[in-house]
Amino acid sequence: MQRSFACLLEQSRSRSSDLALSASYLEIYNEQVRDLLRPGPPCALPLRWSKTRGFYVENQLSVDFESLEAIADLLLQGSQRRRTSAHALNRHSSRSHALLTIHVRHRAPSACPSKQGTLCFVDLAGSERVKETGSSGELSVEANNINRSLLALGHCISLLAKPRGKRTHIPYRDSKLTRLLARSLGGSGITLM
Repeated sequence: MQRSFACLLEQSRSRSSDLALSASYLEIYNEQVRDLLRPGPPCALPLRWSKTRGFYVENQLSVDFESLEAIADLLLQGSQRRRTSAHALNRHSSRSHALLTIHVRHRAPSACPSKQGTLCFVDLAGSERVKETGSSGELSVEANNINRSLLALGHCISLLAKPRGKRTHIPYRDSKLTRLLARSLGGSGITLM
């Protein structure tokens, strides 16, 4: 991630500030989307659909940055707000999936159409076997939600890997994670794992 940030910032500087960079950071906790950069207690934000934007999070905060230190601070700030808990196998187990999205916009003169793109970094919570972790109560509910969204993601990826003629409907709507990653997985984006 640090190398990607450094490369983007270098490109931004070499283009004499033609590029504007901003970041948004969210987590999906128990199938609720929460903004990790917005001050105050975390609250669920609605996930919407638009023909032009695809799936997006309404009222999500996006913060401009111009240095490696600034984006590192945003990442640290958001990471400290993520949900974690202890269980039998891990003292600091992440209980949510996190998506850091870098928005890149080309500031074009008013007569020219602007160009934009996104770079999405995803930190998936690991799948869990409730029996081995000794999870019960709220931890068990969290583990079930984590496993359900990972299963939905795996299903979407396996269907997308089929040849175009053999593909059926891709069930992006099965989880909020797959909805938010739909453009990265099945759109005109490039996905690296």
